[in-house]
Amino acid sequence: MIKTKSIQEKAEKTDGIRVCIMRRIKPEFNFDIWIPALAPSAKLLKDYRDKIINWNQFEEKFKKEVLGKQAKYLKILMDIAEKNTITLLCWEETPEKCHRRLIAEKLKEM
Repeated sequence: MIKTKSIQEKAEKTDGIRVCIMRRIKPEFNFDIWIPALAPSAKLLKDYRDKIINWNQFEEKFKKEVLGKQAKYLKILMDIAEKNTITLLCWEETPEKCHRRLIAEKLKEM
């Protein structure tokens, strides 16, 4: 099973293996595995936050930049998810406009 959650939320047993997919972390973050290669580049994130690009443009660029080039990490997550619950963690409070949703959707396609 593949779930998503904000890293700001409290960890729960039902999270299973907690996978942080952010570039920058803090010591207080609670996760089991860290895969920064599945985070958007600093430039892509800055362009979105500075409103240089909109969410649809971010999504398309993220798919090319990360989903198109990091297949080995997606495969590792799929292998883990076949036998365990995994929860993808990122900063955003909701998944609608967060790259963790895009990764979860790609994993479910696989």
